[in-house]
Amino acid sequence: MFGLGTKQNYVEAAFKLFKQARPGEWHWINDVAYTDNRITVVHVEHFASQGALIPNWLGENNHERSNLGEMARTAVAMAWGNTDN
Repeated sequence: MFGLGTKQNYVEAAFKLFKQARPGEWHWINDVAYTDNRITVVHVEHFASQGALIPNWLGENNHERSNLGEMARTAVAMAWGNTDN
């Protein structure tokens, strides 16, 4: 799991690095997760985020960033073979 960045800038940069460092058939699961069908990388809100970032990401507040948290949970469930989420 990796951080998102304020504007999800870490997601695209990390995806490119994984493709360089670990050759394979990388593809996107959603806007915050990708896989090579052997490992799955999921970007989450940084654990030390302050203020409303974590509650927003968790869906505790009515915030657009809640969608990112939902996508992360879905990707983790898919990686574990649980599509019930």
